[in-house]
Amino acid sequence: MASALRVIRRSSPKPVIVRVPSFARGSRGRAMARRGLSIAARQAASERQALTGIIAAGGLGFLARQGVALPHVQALGTAGTVGAIAWIIGKVTKQRMFRDAAAGLLSVAAYQHAKGGSAVEGLSEDDVEAAISGHMG
Repeated sequence: MASALRVIRRSSPKPVIVRVPSFARGSRGRAMARRGLSIAARQAASERQALTGIIAAGGLGFLARQGVALPHVQALGTAGTVGAIAWIIGKVTKQRMFRDAAAGLLSVAAYQHAKGGSAVEGLSEDDVEAAISGHMG
């Protein structure tokens, strides 16, 4: 352990020199460890967000396979409806878990829309275009 010299002046004419242990090396190591921990914590939070979305999408698929009645808005489809509900709950209650789940569910809805031309199961792209043109004109 390194030490530093500290000069203490008193009323005596001769200064007193005291060796004081230096903890600079140890504190730097602790600072680096704390910084590394925060990087690990940020990485874990990023993974947690992705895992929440994946679990929510998997849970939706499991419930749909079991035949559970899920909320369904015609324009959004089941995944979009559940994702929108989760997003609203996340915004109102300021809970990040619901917003992360909503991101996963809305990703599923976007995939279904891109794959089939519609986020709504059982509707063709022509049905969606007819519904949209009926409301626009």
